[in-house]
Order: sequence, then C-alpha cells, then structure tokens
Amino acid sequence: MPIEAFVKTFGLTFHSLVEIGTGLRRAADGHIKLEHENAHHICMLLGFIIAGFFEILINYGVPFPKRTEYMFNLLGFFIQALLMTVHLNGDNGLEHIVHTLWTIIIVATFLAFFAEVLCPHSYWPSIIRATFFLTQGTWLAQVSFVVWPKTTNPLFLWSDDHASHVWLSISLMYHFMFCAIFMMSLYLIVWKNIKTLDRLYTRYENDLADSEATKINRLHFDGTDAKEYSMLILSLIHISEPTRLLRS
Repeated sequence: MPIEAFVKTFGLTFHSLVEIGTGLRRAADGHIKLEHENAHHICMLLGFIIAGFFEILINYGVPFPKRTEYMFNLLGFFIQALLMTVHLNGDNGLEHIVHTLWTIIIVATFLAFFAEVLCPHSYWPSIIRATFFLTQGTWLAQVSFVVWPKTTNPLFLWSDDHASHVWLSISLMYHFMFCAIFMMSLYLIVWKNIKTLDRLYTRYENDLADSEATKINRLHFDGTDAKEYSMLILSLIHISEPTRLLRS
C-alpha cells in the first residue's frame, strides 16, 4: 500500500478544505467569496494532490508511462515556484525576503527532483531532494513565526531592516545544515539495519541450505548408497549372488 501517497493526497486535500472553510467571506454585495490568499494556497497544494493521486493509481497497476509520478511532482514544484513569485511582492521587506529565500529552496528542490528523474537509482539526487523538501517544511514553520508572531517578546520579533534580512538568510542555512545532517543520520540508521537484516537473511539461507542438503544426503543414503553398502556387506560375509538378491 502506498502509505506516503495516501497521506500526501488526503492530508493536502484536508488542508485545502480547511483553507476553504477559513477563507470564505460574505462580500459587500452579498456574494460569498474566497479570500485570494486562501485561493493562492489551495492552488499551491493542488499540484501535489494530483501527484499523490497518480502515485496511488500507478501503485495499483494503472499503465501510465514510466516516470509519470515524477513528472506530476515536478509539475507541483513548478506551480509552487510560479505562485511564489507573486508572494515576493509582500506588504513589507520582511515578507519579501522570507519568500525570496523560500523560492530559492523551491527551485533547488525542483532541480534535485529533475536530477532524480534522470538518475532514479542514484543515491545523491534522492537524498538532496529529500533534504531540500524537509528544509521547505522547517523554513515554512519559521516564516509563520516571522510574519505572524504570536508573542510580544522582543527576542522573537523581527524588524524590517538589513540586519534582520541577513540573519534570516543565516537562519535558512542553519535549517539546511540541520536537515542535511538529519537525512544523513537517517541514512546511516537505515544502512545499519539493512546490513543487520542482510546478515540475518544470509544466515537463514545458509541454515536452510544446510537443512536441505542434509535431507538430500539422507534420501540418497536410503536409496543408492543403501544398495552399495548392502552389496559390500553381503560380499564380506560371503553370501552368494548378492546382485540377484538385491534385484529381487
């Protein structure tokens, strides 16, 4: 079962429904309208919802062309980057810088995903893509606290000046380094577990092979070898015509 595809598809669908529920407003003319920010977010999610849907179909044997799921994920990142260019025109310089840095990560994720399409069995494109994707998630969490702070503590408030912009770029680099170390740590844990399982499986195969060999040798002894040993014993005790006795 493609658990990741199901989580992505239905999780983002639920997110879209939340955006609709919180973004619907009654306008002055009496019509119910969706706020443009919420519509923007839903459109960003739509590309990945479609990609997850195709991943599910491919997993259950629908004969789409090879790498179809990669192409739709690339489409999702393209939509995200395209819509993010509008976010660059924020209300202030602080919003502009956080979305500019985010757009750079999106483009890097797109390129890493494209490299994975070209080299699907190579380790580095996949781990770099996963690192950039994780960085998007952690950076989004920081952006929410920078743009919409939930505290009046000055230690957690960002001013709209050059120094804050520099520190935000430094923060993004720390996000990326943390995510890279985290992904490499996961790789080492998985590698160690696979090595352990591989040794256990090899030991199991060897034990199974030894068991089968023992059975075969036992059957062989009960058949041909039994006749040879019988002939030898009969000849040693000088019973005449051992061959005739064995044939009978």
